[in-house]
Amino acid sequence: MGKEQTQWQSDQFQGGSLLPDDPEKRRRMPWEERVLSESVSYSFARWEEFGKPLPSINLRNESGREWKILQDLYELQRRCWNRDWDKIDEKDPAVRLQIATHIQEYYSAKSSYLKGLAQEIKKEKRFHLFHQLLSASFKIGSMQEVPEIVPPLLALDVDSLYLLICQKNRFLVGTRDGIFWKNVEWSEEKLKDNSVIRIALPYIFSLDFIGEKELVTVPEKIIHTKDAEKIQLPKPARSTEDLLEEAYYHQRFIVPLDGAEVRFQKAGDLEKMIIIQSGDDLLARVITRFGEGFLVLNIDTLQQLSGPELIRGIELTPGKESAWINILAEVYHDLVTAMELPWRHYRVLGGSKERSGVDKPERPQVIYIPRTIRTKEVVRLPYKGLPRPLTPHRVIGHRRRGNMTEQHREVLMGFEKEYGLSIIANLPAGYTFVRPYVVPAGTSEEFRNLPTFIKRRIQKKLNQELTKRDLPIIGELLDRFFKKDNATDS
Repeated sequence: MGKEQTQWQSDQFQGGSLLPDDPEKRRRMPWEERVLSESVSYSFARWEEFGKPLPSINLRNESGREWKILQDLYELQRRCWNRDWDKIDEKDPAVRLQIATHIQEYYSAKSSYLKGLAQEIKKEKRFHLFHQLLSASFKIGSMQEVPEIVPPLLALDVDSLYLLICQKNRFLVGTRDGIFWKNVEWSEEKLKDNSVIRIALPYIFSLDFIGEKELVTVPEKIIHTKDAEKIQLPKPARSTEDLLEEAYYHQRFIVPLDGAEVRFQKAGDLEKMIIIQSGDDLLARVITRFGEGFLVLNIDTLQQLSGPELIRGIELTPGKESAWINILAEVYHDLVTAMELPWRHYRVLGGSKERSGVDKPERPQVIYIPRTIRTKEVVRLPYKGLPRPLTPHRVIGHRRRGNMTEQHREVLMGFEKEYGLSIIANLPAGYTFVRPYVVPAGTSEEFRNLPTFIKRRIQKKLNQELTKRDLPIIGELLDRFFKKDNATDS
């Protein structure tokens, strides 16, 4: 780093960043310098906010190249920034000069390490390393001795490394069955906090999902953070889990093999979606008035990835509904079942018949266009898998004609004791009693073949079905049942 550049960065940092405020000046910066300057600036800002020295940790006990790299990056940060920032008077010119020196040293060390590593990854084509690095950086957060500031700082370094192997408008987007790159459009003026590094995260997470077939689902025009915060989406009509469960039990078609193009009307800022099914994963490129986002939804486990929310720093935790993912689930539901939701109005291009739900023009409208229509293939390919079992349902406790065995009497006595009910005394002669239960599927084999999220729900329902909370309902049903039948028997 030359003397003039060093002086410029030292002066520029007086404002808290190595980046110029003028978007045009940032645009003219060499790509590598832009990425590294931003990375160093954000690292320092987080360190200054944290305000405490970091402990020494050992990550090399873990197997895998990614852990050695993260250990190196951690030590690099720790050596440069490990000081008690709460006790530093940043108004003192001598202290500011010392800080600027540390900034320059860290920039030089980080630049040398990340540039060398980026060249090595490109030369050896070890692009799968990025997803491993990102996953490992988040796993570090579960280690007891690691402060909470460390995982995001390491993830920031991984994002920086990724951008160093990319070009300014050409990103690595897939590593599934080859190495795939794509031109990506982004706006300097719309970057929140001047942060180009924010746009890396969704692309790193999507690498393992994208092969040649899935390239059409990769966004070409980024949704920036500022825009993602104001995008208007339709309110979900049903939960993602409900939509996928109904799609499972009522599937009549499959997603067209080359994917489907879905156009939205009167759906807020949504314009179009391109959806492909890859195994159990639904991949989608959702196109809005403000840009494009990448979505993933696993129809077996309900695991999900939402690029528009990742770029905003929103984590999708189990049980948390995402409006973006809900839209993907709804589109999949409609494609494979051909069942309209109550407020739907849409048509299938190429089909022989237009189908419509309740016509409410103020609600979103959808047009489904299989991408295979250009090759004159059938519009909807039928589902030819195994027959689906009946939807799991609850069977309430009920009387059944038959002689009660002593073994069953003992079971019922235990049931009465546990729930405080009186059943045996109310049973007429020649009857036994069937306790409440849930029918999960036709056979144990069919049950094993159910999607994981349905099996989890069934297990939860079984665990809850006979709890104390259900006593008033069960008691009311039993009372009505016995009163009715006793009157009839008499």
